[in-house]
Parts: sequence; C-alpha cells; structure tokens
Amino acid sequence: MFKITCSVRTLVEFVYLCGDLVRPFHDVQRAQEGAKIHRLLQRSSKDHYEAEVAFRHTTILDDICFEVEGRADGVIHRNDEIIIDEIKTTDVPYDEIMEDGMPVHWAQAKCYAYFYCVKHPRDTILISLTYYQMAEARTKIFEKAFTFAQLEKEIHVHYEVVADMKILRELLGEYGKIGSNLNQIARYFNTGGERSLAMEEEIRHCISELFKLRKEVLKLAGEVDGDP
Repeated sequence: MFKITCSVRTLVEFVYLCGDLVRPFHDVQRAQEGAKIHRLLQRSSKDHYEAEVAFRHTTILDDICFEVEGRADGVIHRNDEIIIDEIKTTDVPYDEIMEDGMPVHWAQAKCYAYFYCVKHPRDTILISLTYYQMAEARTKIFEKAFTFAQLEKEIHVHYEVVADMKILRELLGEYGKIGSNLNQIARYFNTGGERSLAMEEEIRHCISELFKLRKEVLKLAGEVDGDP
C-alpha cells in the first residue's frame, strides 16, 4: 500500500497561506533559543505536563494511506481537564499579541486536540496558546474550550483522489522495478563486484527510466492541476 505523509504544521500553514512573499529568516541560534524556551516553559508547569506528545491520524482511500502526523508541545492534565498546549516564541511586542492574531496557531492546536479526542474519547477539551515574547521575556497565555463536535466539524478530514488510479499504480509499479534493480546493483558493488561496461550501461538505463517516469509524473500533476 502506498503511503502519503504530511505534518500537521505543513498542512495548516498551507491552508492558512498568507502574509509576505519573503519568509522571515531565523538562524540556527534563534532556533536553539526557541527550543530552550520550550523546554523551560514545559518544565515550569504546575500541572501534570506531558511534553512533546506525538499524534497521528490515518485514512485509507483507494489503496492509498494518507497519514497526518505531528507533535504537540504539551498535553496538560488539570484535575478532570485535558489541555493541549502549543508554545510559540515571537518578536511581536507583548501588548500587540492578540488572541486571534494568528489563526494558523489555533488551527495547529485544534488538530492535536481533535486527534487526542479521537484516541481518547471525550466531549470537551481545552486549548492553550502560550506566547513567549523574546525581547521582553514575558509570557502571554490564551485558553479556549472546544467540544469534540466543534473540532470534528472544523477539522473534517476529507481526501479526494483526482488522478487516474490506474496510471498511478502503473507508475508506482515501475518505480518499484527500478528501485529493485538499483538495490541489486548496490548489492553487487557492496559485495566486491567489479566495475564493467555492462554494469555502467545498466546504471545509465535505470537513470534514464527514472527521468522518463519523472516526466510522466509531472505530466500527470499538470493535468490534475488543470494545466494544458
């Protein structure tokens, strides 16, 4: 069975695609600082806090497995309440951080909340957006309650295959054959096989076939997108 995997973050950022054409650049040091702050906030929680909780939602359609996965910053257990915590570091001035300023952040947390309710059935769940303002070293938290019915309606997982499944299966079969040939070639050299004209020709043939398949896939994608 062929599997297509997508992260929650990639999915919601695509759905809520907006903003500047130039994406802000954050260097490695900033990323490390953000990770450090995440860990600090996770450890400082007074409630029972599960950090970095992995979620996965799978749907099978026409022999294709669609898998959406992600990792929530935290799942908080507060008495009988369950809270999905999403932590974001930001350069936005503290007083300008608004509850609904970034719908994509709520969407990401809602996905995790929905996946949690599917796995652990419950009628209501809380979502906490925790913003850490980098320059001022201050935290602002927004919290909302959602019913499972609300989440299910908003995060309706729907897939529609708009390509010719027969062609897709044929292409996947061809990729499989080429992959098998390349594995045999690699095994030949890994076990001490010597270079030869015949082996070079087989490698060139595999590369040529891969480029042909790539062209077919791009053609199929263009037809799906409605290009001439």
